[in-house]
Amino acid sequence: MVTISDSSTRTRVLITGGSGYLGQFLIAALRQHHSVAYTYHNNAITAQPVDAEPFKVDIATGQGLQAAVLQFKPQVVVNCAALSQPAACERDYEACRTLNVPSKLVDALEQLQQSTTTEALLIHISTDQVSSQLLV
Repeated sequence: MVTISDSSTRTRVLITGGSGYLGQFLIAALRQHHSVAYTYHNNAITAQPVDAEPFKVDIATGQGLQAAVLQFKPQVVVNCAALSQPAACERDYEACRTLNVPSKLVDALEQLQQSTTTEALLIHISTDQVSSQLLV
């Protein structure tokens, strides 16, 4: 892998759910070679020095998402945001669907493409452990 030191030529990667377990590992792995930003819902990462720009976002409602996408202009988005507790998903299917089917994120990326011609690659991470109802 080639190390790029000029931040203007680094790939801009947005990690949604970046303050979660998987997201924090991705930030650590990607920040050395890419410009990284992440979204968080309740708490930004404070446990360690983080070379990543935080954005407070509510994935379910989309609040803050459009601003984050238009400000950071990601070339790649890794969606790690999810409601990942099967029992919670079984209790509240609609909340599960709202978080785990990222329609607000797709809308924000479409707006980015229309306003800047930047077509971001979306990588969606999911699991069949969340809710079998989502697979229907």
